[in-house]
Amino acid sequence: MKYGYVIKTLALCCFAFLFVYCGFLTSNYLKSKPIKSKEEIKENDYYKKISMNKSNLKGSFDHFTRVEISVRDDGFTPKGRIVDVCLNEEKLPLKPADSRSRRGSTIVQLRPNTYTIKWIVQNNCNPPTYEEYKKEIHVTDMDLWIHVHIEGNKITFS
Repeated sequence: MKYGYVIKTLALCCFAFLFVYCGFLTSNYLKSKPIKSKEEIKENDYYKKISMNKSNLKGSFDHFTRVEISVRDDGFTPKGRIVDVCLNEEKLPLKPADSRSRRGSTIVQLRPNTYTIKWIVQNNCNPPTYEEYKKEIHVTDMDLWIHVHIEGNKITFS
């Protein structure tokens, strides 16, 4: 009598486990959303898309390079408050300077081409003067990640 009771209990537990496991798999399958297009893969919430005129682009259209642009005011000299930063005439967002003079950073995905970055620096004179600086960024097919660091009137690439 006990032997039949143990087998029935074991069979009931196995059936319950199988039922819960199938329900778990079905719920995960129903929750997942299929990817609709290639654009959803390339554009996500973490990277800002820069709109460019496709006639000006050269090179491969399937390869994107991540470009990080970090901006800092020049904290050591009075000539270094950055007012505006533009990448191909598109303004990049700047925050107020923190205790280490950081103004923020932006990550963009760019196709292989030559891009122009412009930034305006305010000198702390009386009256304040503004100087505009311009530099070209060359993105090639071989680049995977480019870091651009702007500090006051200086720019470095790595």
